[in-house]
This record gives sequence, C-alpha cells and structure tokens, in this order.
Amino acid sequence: MALAALRAAAVGPQAWWDSPGVQKPEARDRARLRQLVASLAGDDAIDLDAHARERERLADRRLRAGRDKRAKAGHVDELGPAPVIPDEPDPEAKRQAEERARKAEAAAAAWELRERDRGDKVRAARDEASESARTLHAAEQRREKALETIERLRAALDEAERAWEACQVAVESAEVESGTANARLDQVQAEVEEQRAADPEPDPAEEVRAADQVLAEWQRAREERQAALAMAAQHRQAVEDAERAEADWLGLDDQLRTMYARLARAVASLPMPPEVEITPELRVMLRTRSGAVVPIDQASQAERDCAAVGVAAGLCGRLRLLWVRHGALLDADSRRAMAEAAARVGVQLIVETVEPTEGSVVIVDGRVAEQGS
Repeated sequence: MALAALRAAAVGPQAWWDSPGVQKPEARDRARLRQLVASLAGDDAIDLDAHARERERLADRRLRAGRDKRAKAGHVDELGPAPVIPDEPDPEAKRQAEERARKAEAAAAAWELRERDRGDKVRAARDEASESARTLHAAEQRREKALETIERLRAALDEAERAWEACQVAVESAEVESGTANARLDQVQAEVEEQRAADPEPDPAEEVRAADQVLAEWQRAREERQAALAMAAQHRQAVEDAERAEADWLGLDDQLRTMYARLARAVASLPMPPEVEITPELRVMLRTRSGAVVPIDQASQAERDCAAVGVAAGLCGRLRLLWVRHGALLDADSRRAMAEAAARVGVQLIVETVEPTEGSVVIVDGRVAEQGS
C-alpha cells in the first residue's frame, strides 16, 4: 500500500498509527484522535486539548468535592442524631423562689426590730428601778443624818423628831415606790418573755438556702437548654454543609459525564472500519484476525495496513487507488487480507515487491521491463 498516498489522502503527512516522537502509547492514541476529530465539522468538532483540560479541571473539582462531602458526612456521623431540646424552665418557679427569699429576709428584719423594741422596754424599766434605788439610798442617808442630828441636838429634839418622822415618811414612800418599780420590772420582764414565747426567732438561712437551691436548678435547666440549642444549631449546620457538598459533587459529576458523552459521540461519528475501536479512555484498539482486541501498536504490520485501508477510505471518500511500497514485507495471507479490505471499500491496490508474482509488472531502471498477463 502506498503509505505516502494514504497519508496525504487520509490524515496528512504522518500516518494515523505512527508514533509522534517518543510518546507513550496513550499519548500516541490521543495524537491520532486529535488528527481524526479535527477532520470533523459542525457540532461533532471538538478541541481535544481544551476538552482534556476541562475534563481534568472538572475531575479535580469533583475529587475535592468528594473529599469535602465525605468529611462533612463524617462530621454529621460524629455529631450523632440531633439533640432533644428540653423545654424552657418555668419562670414562675424562679419568681416564687425569689419572693420566698425576700419574705424570709423581711421577716427576719421585722423580728430584729421587735426584739430591739423589747430590749428598749427592758432597759427603760431597769433604768426606772435603778433611779428608785438611788432615791431610796438618798432617803436612808438623810435618815441617818437625822438620827445624828437627834443625838447631837438633844435640845432640838422636837424639831429633830419631826425631821425624823418626815424622813421616815419619805423612806416609806420611797420603799413603796421602789416596790412598785420592782413590780413593774417583773411585769415588763414577764411580758417580754411571754412575747418571746409567742414570737420565736425565725431562721432565714433555711429559707434562703431553699430559694438558692430552686434558683440554681432553674439556672442549670436554662444552661442545659442553651447547650442543647447550640448543639442543634451545630448539627443543623453540619447537615446543610454535607448536603451542599453532595450537591456540588453531583453537579461536577454530571458535567464530566456530559463531556465524556459528547466526546463519545464525536468519536462514534468518525468513519472507522468495524475492526477499529476507540475506548472511552481514547485508546485506539484493533480487532485482529484471531478475534482478539489489542492496542493498535501491538498488532502486526499487515493487520495495521488492512485497518489503514478502511480508515483512509472512510476519511477520504474520493480515494480509489493505494500504492503499497513495502509489499515485500507482506506474505501471501497478508496480501490477500489487504486485497479483501480494499475490495470492501472499493479501492484498487498497487503493491510494490522485489519478486515477480502472478499478474505483476516488472520495472527496471524506471522502465517497464515485463508486464504480467
């Protein structure tokens, strides 16, 4: 087969299966596909370089989105189910506890005022009794002076007796007053003791402790509710983040699927013979005569030549003649297979060999030396 003619008619100066430089097989396949897809027109035309860059960008975004989705889903699993939020503690219980504490403190303050008043009464009665005692003492002193006066002044006996009698009356009066004061003191003390028995001292500390316990329980319930609300908010935010990450990943995955579908349509629109297949990974595969599907680089030269005939005819509809320069490398089976492939696509072959065969034309020094029948 004339490779130069096939190259010129099919895909340009370089055959579609030749290796461009020292690239890997995948790079060679992409280079071949780039040439083939570039020959399409209309909606099937694709810039493979831009398409590959866009796929790589979307695949990287999908990879990051997948990691983010798994991380946020793991965070939701770590948080566990959404916490149950307890009811708000009863504010009426707090108000009653505070009112109870205020009443206890007010009762204690009122009792202190009453006790202070009772103490003032006792002190006043005691002062009155002391004053009466001082009066009695003064009367006794005067009586003693009167007796002394009687002894010294016998001459003034009548006057001294009158003075003594007056002092005696004063003493008796003072004694009466003193007895009255002592009785009043006893009465006041009895009344105070009776009042104390009827009005025992309250214990505000117990009421305050009870009120403090109620307030502490109320505050603890409120803090537990605030913590539950914060945990619920955190859980809700984590679930929303996980859902957004899942949506982002699905969107990127859909974009990649759409790009691969478009690339598959473009590749499917290429006029390839049935023995040539292009994989979703853009690898060019060839179905050999034994039925095995192998990368085209691993196929024999004859199998690749037969496939090239179909590719060249499909890409160049006006191709009718092919010149095979390396026909000496083909055995009889390979030449027969190439002839069958050319007949299927309506192409005539000119095979160049070094030995004459049936129906061959011998050329020596550029001239026809012999022409077969």
